[in-house]
Amino acid sequence: DKNISVLKFLTNNIIEDQFYLPLSEQAFQEFQSLQVLIQGIQVHEGNKDSWQSIWGSNNYSSKKFYNFSYIHVRPPEPFL
Repeated sequence: DKNISVLKFLTNNIIEDQFYLPLSEQAFQEFQSLQVLIQGIQVHEGNKDSWQSIWGSNNYSSKKFYNFSYIHVRPPEPFL
């Protein structure tokens, strides 16, 4: 389900149902790694999914993303 929430994915007891099977050997190894990661996650069912951007705001802004991505780029002097 491409519209599944993180909570629903993590609380599904049969993780194999989240993927199209059979898996390639590489995909199966990645699947096993994912299972190990998921087992270590504690889910609080009362909380909704939320996203925190790397610049410290809950609101996404393409301008903030662009500024953060290119903060260290210095254009040549004629363009300043």
